[in-house]
Amino acid sequence: MQSNPIAVGLYALWFRLTKISLSSYIIFSLILGIVVGLFFGEIVLPLNFIGKAFIQLLQMAVLPYIVISLIHGLGRLTKSDAQLIATKGIKLFLFLMDGGSGSYLCLPLVLSPCRDLRFFQ
Repeated sequence: MQSNPIAVGLYALWFRLTKISLSSYIIFSLILGIVVGLFFGEIVLPLNFIGKAFIQLLQMAVLPYIVISLIHGLGRLTKSDAQLIATKGIKLFLFLMDGGSGSYLCLPLVLSPCRDLRFFQ
């Protein structure tokens, strides 16, 4: 009895695909989604819900894990480590606020005022 070469090829493909890790599937799907989106554009727009659902499922699983990990990590700190992190965090926050405020205040000096809306047309 002779075997069907198409069935053998599909079985070999399935055997290879089942050995690929989940992260490889995700990267492959990301690349495939970009390529399909670039070449087919508006035609595949109804499939957008699949990507949104996947991202929302990831967020649903990952965000609680991150919050619990942060709380656990902060709870295990010694007093001196907590003070050091708090001091550096406050300094970083003040530095970023200072940079943002300075940019906001200097922006009108850099850009010329616009008297009418012809500039934006």
